This record gives sequence, structure tokens and C-alpha cells, in this order.
Amino acid sequence: MHRELVLKALIDWNFWYKNQFIDIERDYSNQLLSLLGKGFVISVIGVKRSGKSTIINQIVKKLIDKGEDPFNTLIVNFEDSRFGDIRTANDLFSLYQLYKEIRKKKDSRPYIFLDEIQKVKGWEGFVRSLVDRKEANVVISGSTASVNNKNVREVLAGRHLVLEVFPFLLQGIPEVQKHQVFNGTGYNSQRK
Repeated sequence: MHRELVLKALIDWNFWYKNQFIDIERDYSNQLLSLLGKGFVISVIGVKRSGKSTIINQIVKKLIDKGEDPFNTLIVNFEDSRFGDIRTANDLFSLYQLYKEIRKKKDSRPYIFLDEIQKVKGWEGFVRSLVDRKEANVVISGSTASVNNKNVREVLAGRHLVLEVFPFLLQGIPEVQKHQVFNGTGYNSQRK
């Protein structure tokens, strides 16, 4: 693992030093927020481009808005090539150790979001150990087939809740219209 490269990627993905763009909020973020902190691994599943990563960012923003220390949250998006050396559970453990070194608030369980986790072989055991030891609140995301398969259900039996996300459909347009207004230039801007 290239420590400096991974650290730069972590800084880019997380809310530690800056706000991230979170897009239009969907009901899924409130559903996910209500499931956090109950001792389960939460799997956010759905087809590609259904909004899983956006929902994860919205949850982290909500946690921070409620007073959570930004350093008590960790987002790792395994689609970022800078995380390409993280291929096994041991590599994932090394990444977690790096996070623990930079984490400021050590007296509470962090919120860990592992996006597109299926790219890491053996991730299930690592996640299970965090949850069994009550060391972290864990949310994973990926395609339905990859994070809700038989092996995952067996390894995480009794510790696993699933939130299935569907692509944004026309029913969501009234929600978008509440937040955006046409500004005459062909672009939409946020309502104030």
C-alpha cells in the first residue's frame, strides 16, 4: 500500500477538511441514518448509477451536521484507482490502521463506509470482526450480486441489514424542483 497516495485519496473522499457535494437528498438517506449505530453491517445495494455513493455522502454530512466529528467518519471508494493496492482483507486492515492513526476522536465507534467493497477479496471477515468487537459502525455498498450473495449472508448472518437503492425516477422530479430553479442560462442553481 502506498501510504501517501492512499492518505491523499482519503483526504479527497472524506469530509475531514472540506464539505463534499451531496446532491438532492432522497428518502434512502433517512432510512439508512435510522439503521446506523444498532450493531449491524448495513449493505447499500443497487444497480450501477442508482445513487449508492451519493447516499453515503449524504449520511456522512448528516452525521457531521448532528455534531459528529468529521474524523470519526471514513469513506473509502474502491473505484478510485489510488486504492488499487488494497486487494485483500489484510490490505484493508492496513488501511484501517492508517485511519486509526489520523483519527482524532478515539473514544467512540467510528462510522466506516466502504463503497464498492466487492473489489477487496475477503472483506467479509474484516467487516465481521469490526462489528463483532463493536469497534465500528460499518456501511458497505456495491452491486446487488456482489454484496448480497450467499457467502456474504453466511459470514454476516445475524449482523447484516440490506437497504436496496433504485435509480432516480420521474417520481423524484418534484423533489428536485423544490431545490432548484432555472436561472435563464440553461443551468439550474440551488434555491436559497
